Amino acid sequence: MEGDGKGSGGGKAAAAPELKVPAGFDAGKGWAVKESEGLTSPVVAPGGDVVLFVRQDSDANTATVVARDLATGAVRWSGTPWKMPVSDGGGINSAALSVTSENGKAYAVLDAYGTSGDDGVNKATAVARTAAYAVDSSGDAVVPVKESEVEGATRLGAMQDDGTMVFGTNPDPTAVDVVSGAVTAYPDTKLKAPTDAKGCYEGFSNCDVNPELVAVTPYGPLVNGVFTYWRGGDGGWYSENDRPAGVSTDSDAEAVVRLYAGGRTLSTWETKGQPGSAGELLWTVQDTKSGALEASVTCENRYDGNDAQNKNPYRLSANGQYLVNDVVAFDLKAKKGYCVGASAARNRIPLASVDNTGTAYGFATKTDSVGSVTLTAASLSLTTGKASPLPKGTLVPAQIGADAALFDDSSYADGQLPDGYTAVFVPRS
Repeated sequence: MEGDGKGSGGGKAAAAPELKVPAGFDAGKGWAVKESEGLTSPVVAPGGDVVLFVRQDSDANTATVVARDLATGAVRWSGTPWKMPVSDGGGINSAALSVTSENGKAYAVLDAYGTSGDDGVNKATAVARTAAYAVDSSGDAVVPVKESEVEGATRLGAMQDDGTMVFGTNPDPTAVDVVSGAVTAYPDTKLKAPTDAKGCYEGFSNCDVNPELVAVTPYGPLVNGVFTYWRGGDGGWYSENDRPAGVSTDSDAEAVVRLYAGGRTLSTWETKGQPGSAGELLWTVQDTKSGALEASVTCENRYDGNDAQNKNPYRLSANGQYLVNDVVAFDLKAKKGYCVGASAARNRIPLASVDNTGTAYGFATKTDSVGSVTLTAASLSLTTGKASPLPKGTLVPAQIGADAALFDDSSYADGQLPDGYTAVFVPRS
């Protein structure tokens, strides 16, 4: 099998080793990235036809973005080396790579956290830097369309899918438009609950004591408070003003924003008779502007001490219609939710990816009486809600673009890619 795109350095992209992949993908074709190329952290760009990588140069403390055609492996462009801040631990720094879009245009974003300003007289201060690159660029020395720096950062930023990155900073959380460079701080005064928040200012505690900024939307900030959440800004709304049916009425039952994705607010509510981390949660999808409920599903609570749900990142299909996050999935267009959590009839299936047809993939997880775990590759139809095992030995796509899927070590129930390979890309059949 031959790769049919130009790889870095002008040669052909490495041929893909033959893998056992789900139906609908062509195991006889594809391309691969080898460890010797130094390309890591692949992420499929919005639109699904380009995959981005980062190459780290620890000696120069720089990172370089490389964009390749998802279907062929041909190099679309590569960036100039981007200087990272000095590591706050004094060692080797590294940059995180993410993708986003703004006004219909896709961007690759580098984000690094560290220190700046230590000149022997002045002490170093914590900073985070970002660099945004247009995904539709060309050439071998592409420069960022915008670089930004955030002082007082306490961690890497959280990239939203609309061009905004949110940082934990001291003293106040900060949002950065990575394309325009606009930086906005959010002190507590900007995060207060709406004035009509029912029950917020009565009882043992105000709901907006120590508010947590979750995301910044075009309509205002999304905020978690004491057992409640809200969207601030003009026309803001408050979770407790319109509780969904079936949720707990206990005063200490939590309602929490978990995700802001695809323009929607995704939240969890403790259900009746299930306090704390026990039992099930009601997942809701809300219109972020109005707060109107669009979809809901009750599912296993995975926000325990291991925080399993947060460790499995959400994925949107390339067309933006379908969303998966661990054991829940939503058809955002049909406004319908699905649960593949553990039940009396089925093993838990944490979902890793979803395609434009609404087929999601993951590993069904069976744990026996002595704690041994068996993984079985599975698919879930977001049309019928049916989950099915895949043929034995089939790999699970880690990410899926418009016309090809990415397979990596996480695609295996037991094993890893052949020696020397970092990622393999297999096209649709």
